[in-house]
Amino acid sequence: MAEHQRRIYTDPEIYQRYERAFSRDYFKSIAEKTDKVENAVVLPLKKRLDKEGKGFFLGGITDEKGKFFEPSAHIHDFKTETGSLKKGYPFDPNTVFYDPGTVIYGGILFDHFGHFLTESVNRLWFVVKNRNLSYPIVFIKEKNREVSSQIIEFFKLIGVEKERLLFVDVPTKFSKIIVPCQSSVFANYYSELFLVPYQVAAAGIKAKSYERIYLSRRKFKTGITIIGEEKLEKAFKANGFKVIYPERLGLSEQIAYIKGAKEMASVMGTATHLSLFADKGTKNIVLERSENIVDEQILINQAAGLDGYSISVCQNFLPVGHEFSPLLLGITDHLGEFFNDRGFSFNQKDLNRVSDRAVQKFNHAFFARYSSNKYNGALTGIDPVYVRRIKKYCSTAFLTLRQRLFMKRSDGVFRIYTLFGFSFKVRRSPK
Repeated sequence: MAEHQRRIYTDPEIYQRYERAFSRDYFKSIAEKTDKVENAVVLPLKKRLDKEGKGFFLGGITDEKGKFFEPSAHIHDFKTETGSLKKGYPFDPNTVFYDPGTVIYGGILFDHFGHFLTESVNRLWFVVKNRNLSYPIVFIKEKNREVSSQIIEFFKLIGVEKERLLFVDVPTKFSKIIVPCQSSVFANYYSELFLVPYQVAAAGIKAKSYERIYLSRRKFKTGITIIGEEKLEKAFKANGFKVIYPERLGLSEQIAYIKGAKEMASVMGTATHLSLFADKGTKNIVLERSENIVDEQILINQAAGLDGYSISVCQNFLPVGHEFSPLLLGITDHLGEFFNDRGFSFNQKDLNRVSDRAVQKFNHAFFARYSSNKYNGALTGIDPVYVRRIKKYCSTAFLTLRQRLFMKRSDGVFRIYTLFGFSFKVRRSPK
């Protein structure tokens, strides 16, 4: 218990959930199992939505009559089909392309690098353990676009050239398909095969000499909107952390920084998953951006033998999920407590401070997103943690917002009201 209290810095409303996640043993022993199937069809990936609007996939390997080959399933969630591939779909046998060769099935190739690292690599243990085999590796792609340079570089680091990768965009029959088992299931378990590809990828890279690194998202211009990370970056930099921007570096250089680090810190996301390349015992300081527990990162910490910490830096006062935006971050009570425990220095004036501009940006982004029909259904209610934060911010955190919430001014003709960063005028009644 004491060990978990030392590692978890979060709101009391969700502390026990984190404690349970940290206490779980994610290891599951799996034999080096491979299945083989002849004259089978690989179907391109199709994404579908269930009744609740959650995505799942169709495709994978079937026999000539369309019966799904179970070892080709991609399991993302055991309880539901969300994010998983568990069945094929009808196809016209007369339009199937035939390839007389033997291939190795790689499964789904996710376009998002974080999901590629955590879900698309889990059959590649077979490739790196059988380097004498030069068969093409067949993937079904999540998105029909060019594979990113980072993904191509990862394959090169494990000894797989781009030319060996085969992507099917029409139903394709192969004379023989080798299907390695999954070495892990996202946020559920890892096996003794899980780390093999990452260890091989990192083996030939010389480590950088920086012992403390902070992986920043601040220069990342696409994806989730994050407000306030500059405060985190500044605080860690003041305590001897080298700030690096992964999106500006090749994968090999990213790995070089991570291999040399004894401590690494990052806001939860793809950068945090790069800890797969870290040495055993590395302190992994995970700055949580929402109340959603990312079990996959706890699994990674456990599998890689990392010294993991979870610190909430989330200042969202309205509910936003892990995969959505905007996200408002800063020096919270939790991060302040962590800094004090580690003997780190930081500006006490930054504790729980949220600028009026940051609140305005957050609200504009939040209401623009969640007023649309597409995302409005994601809001199912306000958790007590948000109510407490609103109360804290309005009463103690920053005077300007308190004024903007509860005070009004006049320019003589109009009374001017401002609520949550939105201003509006009301004409004064004549006396």
